[in-house]
Amino acid sequence: MKHSLRKILCLFLVMLGIPLFSLTALAEDASAELHSLHFDIALQEDGSALITETREIVFNGDREFTRYGVNNRFIGPRAFGDWQVSIDGTPLSQLDEPDNENRPENSFAVENGDGENTIYIYFRQQGSGTRIFQISYRVENAVKLHSDVGEFSWNLTGETGISDISTLTATLTVPAGCPTEEFLIWAHGPLNGRFDKQDDGSAALRVDNVPQGTIVDIRSTLPADCFTGGWEQQGEALDDILAEEKELADSANAKREEEERKRAEWDAYVAELQAKRNAWEAEHPILSSIEWECSLICYSVGDFVEEYGIFALCAFLFIAIPGLALFRVFRLIERIRHSYNLKKFRNSPTQSPRYCRDLPDDRPAPAVDKLLHFYDGKSSLSRQLSATLLELNLKKLVSFQTTAGDTRLLLNEPLGEKLFPSPAPQENAEADSNQAHDPGYQEILWNYLLNAADGSGQISMKDLKKYIKDNQEAALKFRSSFEGAVEREHAERVKSRDVERYSPGRWKLRLLLSAVAGFLAMLIRMCCDLYYGVEMDASIQAGLITFAVAMILLTVFRMWEKLVKAPCYVLDQQAEDDLALWQAFKRFLDDFTNFEEKKLPEFSVWREYMVYAVAMGNGQKVAKALSLKYPEALSTGTDTMSDDMYRWLQDMALYDAMDSIGWEVAEARQPSSSASGSDSGCSDNWSDSSGDGGGFSDSDGGSDSGSGGDFMD
Repeated sequence: MKHSLRKILCLFLVMLGIPLFSLTALAEDASAELHSLHFDIALQEDGSALITETREIVFNGDREFTRYGVNNRFIGPRAFGDWQVSIDGTPLSQLDEPDNENRPENSFAVENGDGENTIYIYFRQQGSGTRIFQISYRVENAVKLHSDVGEFSWNLTGETGISDISTLTATLTVPAGCPTEEFLIWAHGPLNGRFDKQDDGSAALRVDNVPQGTIVDIRSTLPADCFTGGWEQQGEALDDILAEEKELADSANAKREEEERKRAEWDAYVAELQAKRNAWEAEHPILSSIEWECSLICYSVGDFVEEYGIFALCAFLFIAIPGLALFRVFRLIERIRHSYNLKKFRNSPTQSPRYCRDLPDDRPAPAVDKLLHFYDGKSSLSRQLSATLLELNLKKLVSFQTTAGDTRLLLNEPLGEKLFPSPAPQENAEADSNQAHDPGYQEILWNYLLNAADGSGQISMKDLKKYIKDNQEAALKFRSSFEGAVEREHAERVKSRDVERYSPGRWKLRLLLSAVAGFLAMLIRMCCDLYYGVEMDASIQAGLITFAVAMILLTVFRMWEKLVKAPCYVLDQQAEDDLALWQAFKRFLDDFTNFEEKKLPEFSVWREYMVYAVAMGNGQKVAKALSLKYPEALSTGTDTMSDDMYRWLQDMALYDAMDSIGWEVAEARQPSSSASGSDSGCSDNWSDSSGDGGGFSDSDGGSDSGSGGDFMD
């Protein structure tokens, strides 16, 4: 009964705690924000434009950033040049081509494409702070030169970006001597934007809180004789431009008037309701307080469902219930239960010697690693691969050669073909399928080394790691095949059983908890609108929905509990005896320097022992100990170095090199693709005039050139 009450209390607390969680906390926390963006655009007499972008980016959190990319898109004969970039006033050096792998700090590079370019800025920022990025460049043929006017249009933002923009500003200046009365300018974007024309032949633009992905662009015209060059166009264009901008401006002004009218009507309606509401609250303070608390819960749940959907609410509750109340207790109970089951059901070995100087059985080294870590689950792919490399070395398939600090693997391909012959082609596909050959783990590693060497018969550890990084899919396939082969070797010798026991489901308790949740939801909904009266239909509906959702969640939680409850496997008697002997052998490798020499095996036996030492993670330790325990044998072998066994004992870097290969394979990931940038296009615009020479509009503007967005990683 106490257990049932605890579950009821947890569910009730979760329901009451929903409004305490800010919905904004569920959104992704932006760690880089474009706080301000400013453009200085100076039109030149030759039809080009000098553009300087100043981007103030605020970093939050501990994430490290090393690259900032800005994309530009354009059409026609426009060309970009004279690039200059600085960060916080410090100029950066320009690279001949992008280096997105190494990302040299304090440098930049420009990548040109068909109708676009991307500038990559390489820097380093970890932790919170503010950085100022300034990008300057010249755009040739920026002005479209019609017979009557020169037209300039440019996108200041793109359809992609790292964040919303708190403040966007721009300044446009025209060539000296141009008549200011014939300098016309328009801008398109959010309706809260504004700009001012100055008497000195410039215009200033400003718009606050630009949503991410919103295109803001400018457009201006000047008499054609203000320019000596540009992108030449056929015919006149001013009348068409004025007509198009007038249509945009009229649409924007109509929307403003409609919004202002609706806002005035709404304000009057709200004021009337608020006056009545204030009078009721003054007369019924207690009911008002109850209604306020219940409304807070109902509206918070309603807003959550409206924003994220009912399934998101269910998922939130499903995570919140075990996360807030039961997760820690559940994990503790699982650990206690697991320890109890191991103690109760695990077989005691029939013999458990302190040391075992001989190999307990002929089990391969990777399978020994699996056995030794059967209960703690800490078997290592890196150790298994390193041990397998030594096994191939003992078979004379692989030899080690160390030069200039790098270890090279020499592959004996003729011997490999004898030991691991290629399967003969089968005429009958069905027969071939029935007689499929499952290669062993040694053969899998051998074939992978052959592929990496690419017919050269040798490969350095450095090149092998590069091959793994550059061929992630092949590395994943190799890892899967190798681990599968080792698992088969392990499963052939080890038998185990799951001793975990599951208690039957308590459907009556789930029914009771769901009914309580539904009843509470109904009460809360009844108290939400005391001012207008109790809505019984809506309250009963809320109770039934809550009952159904709670029943589903508790049932799913019960099923999830069964599925994720960790099994508790124990070894059978034979496997437990084998484990005890291999543990004794591991202790012998750890402590053999304490033994008298007459109790130690011959030096030649240690060839095979070293393979198992590496699989147990003691390769370097045993190698150093052998150098002290068998000095004469070691010096004899060192004179010739014809046997890699002596290299194992002399070159400690060999073990690190082998481990690094294992780590590279273990960290292989499925390759993913990503794309950035966007097309220039139309977005919201702004206007406050008739369209005959300046203003903002909010419909179907956009330029054919300019910003294509930015990205950061």
